[in-house]
Amino acid sequence: MKRVTYISLLLILVISSCSTKKVEELKEAFKEGVNKSVVDQTLVKVASQLNKTLPMEVDSETRLDNTMALPNKVFQYNYTLVNMLSTEVDTTQLLSFVKPNVINNIKTNPQMSYFRDNEVSVNYLYKDKEGNFITLLKVTPEEYQ
Repeated sequence: MKRVTYISLLLILVISSCSTKKVEELKEAFKEGVNKSVVDQTLVKVASQLNKTLPMEVDSETRLDNTMALPNKVFQYNYTLVNMLSTEVDTTQLLSFVKPNVINNIKTNPQMSYFRDNEVSVNYLYKDKEGNFITLLKVTPEEYQ
């Protein structure tokens, strides 16, 4: 009983020594961590459901192979340029074409509202027809809000 009382007293002293501001900062950090965890878990479910419908031909040049949820609220689409080799692709030109379209899609597509509402970063990874890496486009919430 003395030990429980001593621990309780110690906890009260520690908590009371924390400023109100510090306690609020701790609460906010905890909420942010919980929110991030919930969003990450939801993204895993979204990727799993979407992957059941993949691979899918997007157009004559592009195939969406799969998606994945990455830590810290990141969702990734993995594409293959089915008629190209990595040595044939001008990544600067590809990104200058793709990035504005991707950002506009995230901003305006109703199906992307969960990403917008939860500040999810979205990656677009491109490989060539032999599976070699071409480029990775990363879009952050700051870019689409």
